[in-house]
Amino acid sequence: MNAHRLNTMLSDEFPSARLLTGLTSLVPAGVLLGLLISSMASAHCWPVDQSPSVGSTLENAPSEIRIRFSQPVREAGSTLLVKNDEGDRVETAPARRPDEESDVLMISLPPLTPGRYQVWWTAMTFDGHQSEGDYFFSIRSK
Repeated sequence: MNAHRLNTMLSDEFPSARLLTGLTSLVPAGVLLGLLISSMASAHCWPVDQSPSVGSTLENAPSEIRIRFSQPVREAGSTLLVKNDEGDRVETAPARRPDEESDVLMISLPPLTPGRYQVWWTAMTFDGHQSEGDYFFSIRSK
């Protein structure tokens, strides 16, 4: 006997059974929705704002790199590295979180010369998830 025939027989004899069988078909969808929401709550964090911005060409060298993330990040396990066109690191201090801004990582920069720079970032969240990425910015020759 197939499920549709059984459902029809039950609903003819017990009208509330139709509602019950309809609800049981929603249970798997509800479970999947719950799993999706819980995985989104503990998802990796990603940049929502960068300074200098991604792909920007600047007239003047920046004094720092600042990245705001989609959720708070820990200093331990989080990094910002800046490299010039030759692949040499140009930053001299570790990344830090500014006071009162738990979702921001920043790093001070020495004076930079015109050229293209790559920012490599690693963000460690308080729930242990780690995300990483990179982007470029340029400083225009005067």
